[in-house]
Amino acid sequence: RVSALRTFGEWRAKLALELGAEPSELLGGLAIRLQQSVIDRKTPVPELLNPDQTPKPRRFVGRSAEYRAIFEAWEDTTQLNTRHVLITGESGIGKTTLAQRFATSATLEGAAVAQVQCFEMEQRIAYGTIAALVTTILDRPGAIGTAPESLAELARVVPQVRERFKHLPQVRLADGEAAKLRFAEAVGAFFESIMVEQPLVLIVDDYPRADEASLGVLHKLLRRSGIERLMLVLTAGPPEPNESAAAIRIRTGIANLPLRWIDLSPLSEAESEEVLRSLLEGRGKAPGPPVRRAIVRAGSG
Repeated sequence: RVSALRTFGEWRAKLALELGAEPSELLGGLAIRLQQSVIDRKTPVPELLNPDQTPKPRRFVGRSAEYRAIFEAWEDTTQLNTRHVLITGESGIGKTTLAQRFATSATLEGAAVAQVQCFEMEQRIAYGTIAALVTTILDRPGAIGTAPESLAELARVVPQVRERFKHLPQVRLADGEAAKLRFAEAVGAFFESIMVEQPLVLIVDDYPRADEASLGVLHKLLRRSGIERLMLVLTAGPPEPNESAAAIRIRTGIANLPLRWIDLSPLSEAESEEVLRSLLEGRGKAPGPPVRRAIVRAGSG
């Protein structure tokens, strides 16, 4: 990690000298988190950002046990003992934040991470969720190792694939269940090629709002275990009356899938106070105790 930070520092200096540019906020933030994770504090590391440019790390409150459970599942997965994770809880309770914190750690561990947020208005777009995941990691080194036939099948649904790989063969015409099966197999082949180079983490936020076709592919991926370095992290709110049958099958199939269920309970009052303090830091005049108590009560953990 120290070597990576030194390389980053040299590259940043060259970037400023030759182009008068700065690293992106995302890359700078990753470097800062990497710097903070260096155990040997006596080892000199390069100055990454000016003090006024350094992003303040967000405090992580009240979810240490849940985060540890996700990371243990990740360690199992990297040892070819696949474990996926389903995070559930009320809206606003911290499902996305927990998943994103794990995504940052997995990235620093060398994983390829693809994340998508599902929306109810997009449920009628077939394969919309899977297409977003594929597009996110299309430029990963392993993608080029995918068989041209599989890439051509992907390009039938994801136009960016043909933009990235110009000379793909024409796909055989198919419809109905045969077309769905061929696309699902092509998605699997693509992910397998990525995993030749690095472990793969797929994060699907609010998965019950994904389209039916994508949920079918996700269920197929959940059933494949023990032979690859793939981890799915799904988040979901409480069950809704209009939830699709495919989404329900994932919820009710936990016992038959390599899927660990983590249900987030509300934060305690003390933890809620700590979250509020971290949000108010450096933002001028803080509200008085009555207003703070009202905010904490309204948040309900």
